[in-house]
Amino acid sequence: MGAYSRLSVVVAVCGLVTGGCAQIWDDIAEALWRADSAGDIQKEDIAVLSDTTLTDFVTAAGPAPEKRENPAARYMDSLGQEVVSVLSDVTLSEERRMARFRELLTQNLDIPVIARFALGRYWNKSSVEQRKDYLRAFTGFVVKTYAMRLGGIEVDRMDILGTNPVGKKDVLVRCEVSRAEKKPVRANWRMREIAGTFRILDLSVEGISMAMTLRHEFASVLGRRGIGSLIELLKKRAA
Repeated sequence: MGAYSRLSVVVAVCGLVTGGCAQIWDDIAEALWRADSAGDIQKEDIAVLSDTTLTDFVTAAGPAPEKRENPAARYMDSLGQEVVSVLSDVTLSEERRMARFRELLTQNLDIPVIARFALGRYWNKSSVEQRKDYLRAFTGFVVKTYAMRLGGIEVDRMDILGTNPVGKKDVLVRCEVSRAEKKPVRANWRMREIAGTFRILDLSVEGISMAMTLRHEFASVLGRRGIGSLIELLKKRAA
């Protein structure tokens, strides 16, 4: 089974669509070009969210009050309720519900940071035009992948279990995602407050970090076939 076939088997969370987002690409690109002077994003910036970091899980009764009051947990709880509300809206077609789910993910994921991290050292080796093309292709791919990994249209509940600090800037918000007639999964979100709001930097489902998985998978393709082939592959996977 190939690298991206394996990825598609594991995935089950948040889908990502490119529709309606064309106007933001130049702004995204400009922000990333300014970030060049700060150097490449390191693995320490988006750590592996393995099971070893998921200690201190609370009981099914819910997190302690102080954990429930964490701003990142409140933000994630609000987002989770909005997702469930959209997916349970029977007045919308299944296609429209999934599209809205992906829109919510697009709005809350820090896609430029995740995209650059996933490309690793190849980011600095790519041209400005290649970066723009890559960001467009990556957005569609990563949102679709996240949506599927969480369970897609079958998500019917998200419960906040607690939080843990990660590094100096981030918070790990631990959730349990219930899916229709399927076993619940643990979904853990690495979040960072940026300009007064929270953004998602990584998602770990059952101990598997999305950011690290993408970085390893992309490196395999980039090493053998280059960034042009990766961009075309991401476009196909997002379709």
